[in-house]
Amino acid sequence: MINFSDPKDQLPLGMAGLGLLLILGTGVYTLAFHKQDDKALKRKFNADKKALIQRQNKAQEDLDSYQSFVTNYRWEDKEDTVTPVALSLVSNAVSASGLKMVSFRPQKSIELAGLIELPLQFTVDGSFAGVAHLVEGLEAKGTKLAVQQVQFASQEGDTDRVSATINLLAFLKLPDNKAKKPVTTVSDKKTGGKANG
Repeated sequence: MINFSDPKDQLPLGMAGLGLLLILGTGVYTLAFHKQDDKALKRKFNADKKALIQRQNKAQEDLDSYQSFVTNYRWEDKEDTVTPVALSLVSNAVSASGLKMVSFRPQKSIELAGLIELPLQFTVDGSFAGVAHLVEGLEAKGTKLAVQQVQFASQEGDTDRVSATINLLAFLKLPDNKAKKPVTTVSDKKTGGKANG
């Protein structure tokens, strides 16, 4: 039995009491502040979730806008027939704007996901107003040519004469033989493409 009046028993008893107080204090601290940490984590999670949903919605809007843009400018013709038609459209627009065509250069086509992007570049000389009229005409929906970039260089003297290099984009459907290639896996090669069974 522990004798509380004995000095030899008072020190171990005091240490045991202090240990119990420390354990009790740690438990109270953990319960009180851990709940606040959970609330802070939940607020952060909800804020991150809201930001992620906003980014997802913005990405979907951008995708819809891009698909609409591509649909307005997509050609149904083959690549080898688009370039001459584009040259004819550009030549007519250049002459209607009172400009002189210096060059017309189709660039190498780029195969993207589900379509082909055909860059075209041409240079014209003439008045600034004529170039502005040309660009406005090319951006009309009927041409199916998207104006990507316009670069101006002023000509000698105090005139409104400029030389402009204009980059256009034409979008084409992928040919049917490139549109959907089946994905062959290693197991397909081993079994000859047959399913299990």
